[in-house]
Amino acid sequence: MTHVRTPLTGGILSVLALLASSTVVAKAGAIVRASAAGAHLDTHLLKGGGTDDTAVLQRLLDSASGGRPVHLILDGPALVSGLNIYGNTTLECTAGAGLYLKDGSSRAILRNAHRSRGPVLDEHINIRGCFLNGNRRNQPSANIPRPDLPNYTLPSGREKDGTFISGLQFLGVNYLVIDGVTLWNVRAFGALIANASYVDIHNVIVDDGGGANADLDEYDVTDGLHFKGPLRYVSIDSVKFRVGDDGIAFNANDFETDDVTTRNDFGPYVGQGPITDVTVSNVDFMAGQVCGIRILSTNELVDRIVISNVTGVVRAFLLEISHWVNPTSFGNVGSVSISNVTVDPQPSAYDRLPFISIDGRMKALSFQGLTTALLNERPVIQIGPKASVGAIDLDVTAIDPNLVGNILRLEEGGRVEHMKIALNWQGPAVDQGKDPVIGSRGAIADLQWVDTPPLYVEGHVAAGDRSSLDVSFTQKLKEPVSGRGSTLKVNGQPRTIIRATLQPDGKTVRYSLASPLKSSDRVEWSYDGGRGDLRSLDGLEVHSVSLRVIQAANAPSH
Repeated sequence: MTHVRTPLTGGILSVLALLASSTVVAKAGAIVRASAAGAHLDTHLLKGGGTDDTAVLQRLLDSASGGRPVHLILDGPALVSGLNIYGNTTLECTAGAGLYLKDGSSRAILRNAHRSRGPVLDEHINIRGCFLNGNRRNQPSANIPRPDLPNYTLPSGREKDGTFISGLQFLGVNYLVIDGVTLWNVRAFGALIANASYVDIHNVIVDDGGGANADLDEYDVTDGLHFKGPLRYVSIDSVKFRVGDDGIAFNANDFETDDVTTRNDFGPYVGQGPITDVTVSNVDFMAGQVCGIRILSTNELVDRIVISNVTGVVRAFLLEISHWVNPTSFGNVGSVSISNVTVDPQPSAYDRLPFISIDGRMKALSFQGLTTALLNERPVIQIGPKASVGAIDLDVTAIDPNLVGNILRLEEGGRVEHMKIALNWQGPAVDQGKDPVIGSRGAIADLQWVDTPPLYVEGHVAAGDRSSLDVSFTQKLKEPVSGRGSTLKVNGQPRTIIRATLQPDGKTVRYSLASPLKSSDRVEWSYDGGRGDLRSLDGLEVHSVSLRVIQAANAPSH
């Protein structure tokens, strides 16, 4: 005789005693095994087929419609056309059990019974241990245009009412637990959650089934966990993603409007609202993952978001915080804190997008402990044209031995009031770097370098003045500067420096000589930090620089 403990009733109940026949309906508060209640459970979780078990399973779940608890144990693989979950329901799958969405269902595998963007009627829902196959290629989506992307021609991924086809769809829920669930091969979103609070998601895998090199068009709009406001008190821990769009999306607003309810852009059950008090930890982006984490806001608040311990690879970007394409509202983001991230880019058609993009209004971003490899010239972080940020605190280790990449790009119009950067980014020589900031039309009112001494970038004979040599560094330097510590050799012989002056860009020192250099001269420069006085505005000394060839013999004149 099989016995199962239920925390809802506090006792030990015999399943066989509760289930007298294959047509039994679960009594309120009962634990029910699907097999004992008449479910065939004869599908294949990867291939489908078998008997449609929708009716018998829905009948069991309907027992919670009056508000009293039901605990359904799914003890085998079931073919369904979608199930509705009431409050006070636990759906638990034994090993090897789960649901396969029947061809042509074009809806969520599981969704709450009273979907709502208004009053919340469904509370205390638990989904545990299930493998859920969305059978995406056999779920046709409605032909619905994208007003935010007028030229978008790929399948919409939506039901006829505009709701995105999801594995799990919980719209208007409180006290939701998703634990040990695998969401596989879903048409659009692994999970769509909105108008919710007290949400706990643990040990979840979302995989679109396309593999590490999935076609980017075929698997577009396949987010992992997609959240819409209002949303509060969310905990996400130990999750893995391989999907063709965002791994995790926190979208307080979406499309090109402040109000998606006007056209029901996300269907009749999704609106917008603040997203606050969210923790995310232990995230793996598996090979083939396209985008990492996206945060969208136009006028709704996104605040107190804490993300930590992220690893893996992405084919596009790691983080985007923006207003999407809204032409008039540019964001309302408070504080976002991210730490301990080791994520590398995977070569793809999208691998030139900024790895981190900030293009909206926000108060503060703290990103500590980012380690990433640089594949090409794209920036690690870009401040977009609509960015208006109070403070950014960035700690980056950039693995880029050939100095092909860039660290920070400022787009015209973008502005950061206070920015701190701790940067470990060096080329093949430990005493040589590259200008970490590109783009001169954006603005950083106060830029501070933390534990990041200035590095030599390059030198050349001054344009229009062959009696001067310009040497540039990675950061602005503090005045006054002098020739102390600098050694200049011409054709192997020391040449006296008569004057050193800091140039208007603050990063270049011009060394003046008593006589002009010839184009046939071999010019070399070095710097001894122990004798010199070059230092950054933050007081960090320029380290010693070994002898550098500034002009090779027989070089053309500038």
